[in-house]
Amino acid sequence: MNNKKDELPNDGREKGSYESRYKNKECQKKIKRDALYISILLALSMILIFLNFLNFFENILGLSGDKSIIFHKVVYCVTSGLLGGSTFGMKYFYRVVARGFWNEDRVYWRIFSPWIAVALSIVMAAIMIKDVSSSSALAITIGFLTGYFSDEAVSKMYDVACILFLKSNDSENAKGDEIDCKIQKEQEQDK
Repeated sequence: MNNKKDELPNDGREKGSYESRYKNKECQKKIKRDALYISILLALSMILIFLNFLNFFENILGLSGDKSIIFHKVVYCVTSGLLGGSTFGMKYFYRVVARGFWNEDRVYWRIFSPWIAVALSIVMAAIMIKDVSSSSALAITIGFLTGYFSDEAVSKMYDVACILFLKSNDSENAKGDEIDCKIQKEQEQDK
């Protein structure tokens, strides 16, 4: 019978192998830079959620009534989107570092991914404004889940866009567009 000790992740290493896979000092600095960036975003999102709880933004903007209520819930949704995107980015980051797959070429993904989560959370707040404005807890949940799964959502939206918008009467252009979509899809899967 398996016990929890046997299920610990070993990252493909032998027992007692403790040294970093990343011997290059410049590489170690870049990994620390990325860790600091995602940690700052995670902390920022939690601070913004707390400030929103205190009605900080409504007070600064002088909002009241219905506008204040809707604004408050949308800010919850958007800041929770940053929290979700940062949480996903952090999970992804520590896994690739531990497994030896971290590389400098994905720096822009690490930088922009949480901000894409924010953008999607804004759109989701607009789409689901009745749900978002009905409950702070629902606004936070919708924002967080949208942010956490934003990377997958963007990939699926691209697939849908290829199907919906790349149907062309010109079969030569359509074939080229389909090839571009397939290449893009393969690149997304390689992440």
